[in-house]
Amino acid sequence: MGEKCKIPGGLGIGTWQFGDDPYWPGQQRKESLKAIDAALRAGIIHFDTAQVYGNGRAEQLIGQRLRKRNDELFLATKLFPCPPSSVEKRIALSRRRLFRESIDLLYIHWPKEGEDPRPMMEALESERRKGSIAGIGLSNFTVEQADKVLTVGKIDACQIGHSLLWRHAEGGIIPWCREHNIPVIAYAPLAQGLLAGSFEKIHSNKDDRRNKLLPMDPILSGALSRFLESFEHEADNIGVPPAGLALAWSLSRPFLQAVVVGARNRKQVEEAAAARSFMLPPQTEANLETISLRFRKACEELADFSAQDNIFGHGRKHA
Repeated sequence: MGEKCKIPGGLGIGTWQFGDDPYWPGQQRKESLKAIDAALRAGIIHFDTAQVYGNGRAEQLIGQRLRKRNDELFLATKLFPCPPSSVEKRIALSRRRLFRESIDLLYIHWPKEGEDPRPMMEALESERRKGSIAGIGLSNFTVEQADKVLTVGKIDACQIGHSLLWRHAEGGIIPWCREHNIPVIAYAPLAQGLLAGSFEKIHSNKDDRRNKLLPMDPILSGALSRFLESFEHEADNIGVPPAGLALAWSLSRPFLQAVVVGARNRKQVEEAAAARSFMLPPQTEANLETISLRFRKACEELADFSAQDNIFGHGRKHA
């Protein structure tokens, strides 16, 4: 992509599912490959991954599949916070897996609470100068953390979870990015499947880790049921699948440079790609705004999620 980080607008494909880790069990390699091929056929060039996805399996899979088309694509990956002395080695590992001389966008992934992110950012800037990465992004950062990073380097993108069910970033990092002219990239536009008709499947399987998502908190069961009923009614009214409606809404947000949606197979990619052509009628847009803000209010009042900045409720204390 050249020396500068040029983030493609529109739809990108997330590859957490490709890692076949405990959060997304049972993923078959052949289905992941078909998903990648479907994305390419649809003209999607933005692929988002991370070292932690399947302990590197996701990076390896997309790297092997896309190695002959490197110059045409935009590949983003992520590193958990680490000592500055290990940054070069970790980036080299991702470059080998992805078959890239330079990674288009490298995110700091899930900052640790109470840990200064600036030393790692300084190490990443050193790698940028050497050409091993083109851009540096922040994934799941608070405003306070991003402010610190900005004092020692250039932030090319902020990635946040954002959907009709989870809009908390609109009161925090999104306006901060607007103030500093930093592109925002949304992930989880389908709220991990809740906006794709998967609620019953998730709720009925006690082993499904998505039951730990904050919107699935039992205290919100009534509010979530009312939201989903109204949301699916809106989808039926205009004749589109729920997932398509949720994606069309996200893709039409003026403050989002790109929307990264996870997909497990060819069909999910094709359905996501089709959402790019959906035009939301004004009344549908207004109705979605009403039910979305109503659920957000319930999150803040019933469950006291006003201080939560991610849909997972992560405390940023990963190993």
